[in-house]
Amino acid sequence: MRGRATGRFVRARGSHAGQDACPATDPRRSIFVFCCSVYSTITPVFDVNQFISHLGALPSRGHRGHGDLASPCFGRVFPRSSQTCAAVREVYYLFRSQMKKQLKELIGPKGRLVSLFRTLRAVPFALELPVFGTVSTLDEVLNIHDNFGKGELRHPEVENHLRSAAAPVVVDCGVNIGVTIRWWHHLNNRARVFGFDMMQEAHAFTQDRIGSAGSWYEPITCALSATEGDSLEISFDDPLFGENSVTATGRRQTRTVKTGTLDARLAPYGLVHIDLLKIDIEGHGAEALKGGSRTLERTRYVLFETHNRQEISESARLLHDAGFQLIAMRNRTLVYERGNYQATSARP
Repeated sequence: MRGRATGRFVRARGSHAGQDACPATDPRRSIFVFCCSVYSTITPVFDVNQFISHLGALPSRGHRGHGDLASPCFGRVFPRSSQTCAAVREVYYLFRSQMKKQLKELIGPKGRLVSLFRTLRAVPFALELPVFGTVSTLDEVLNIHDNFGKGELRHPEVENHLRSAAAPVVVDCGVNIGVTIRWWHHLNNRARVFGFDMMQEAHAFTQDRIGSAGSWYEPITCALSATEGDSLEISFDDPLFGENSVTATGRRQTRTVKTGTLDARLAPYGLVHIDLLKIDIEGHGAEALKGGSRTLERTRYVLFETHNRQEISESARLLHDAGFQLIAMRNRTLVYERGNYQATSARP
């Protein structure tokens, strides 16, 4: 939770060691319990006492640090005996202030839980959400909240095009846990999606989430690069970690992966057009573009998530040389459209 709201409450209440931070008579405690009761009708496994106990066990991270809970309450401002009361108050503010309007419009009332879990950096129980289906990991929550609730990967022109196309083709580079894969299919259930990831586990996780009916999804396992067939040794801790990269070092596990180019790996499918190419491969996106000149000729839109200055400058040059124009940018995500697309999209 943002420290501003917490700090305001702490100053207003004047809590200190030995003072009950949230007495049982505080009406806000009743409000929170009422909210939990409402959500228990949405998610039957939601247990108020168990959830509060879970919150009380989380460590503190301070106002703006990085950790499990954005709160100064646990073990610092409030005594240990008051942790549960502090947790109640924290969650009350989360329910009140953290919800994003766009997220609520996207997935309904459960959007509040997604926002809550994102702030807590914990997923106490699985959710069944519209659009995305089963969500049980923190990475899924973060992805949904930031990329779609906050709109990092959303652009109205691109989405309207995908919705209206008869059978759109999406090439998704950087599948990870498959949240974006589910989103493309939500926009148009006739979409055909080709997903690239260097981790086989990412494809397995995605296919498990979309189920046996996901014949529209084509997984392609390789490390996208400018060259085809090279061997790379990669280092990682968790194969489903969203920031795995070919340049990472010093992690607990290693494995050898093969490089592949967009052109070579997509050639067997004989694609005439690609409606959207999304690239988010942790700083290696420009290298992927170098191996995709023919792919770019068939592509209308590119969603490109940037990670460093070199990737930004190289990818911008490559896309400009291929005839793309920058039409929007949102934080780290750049949106490109190919000029004169109609004249080039049908090239063999």
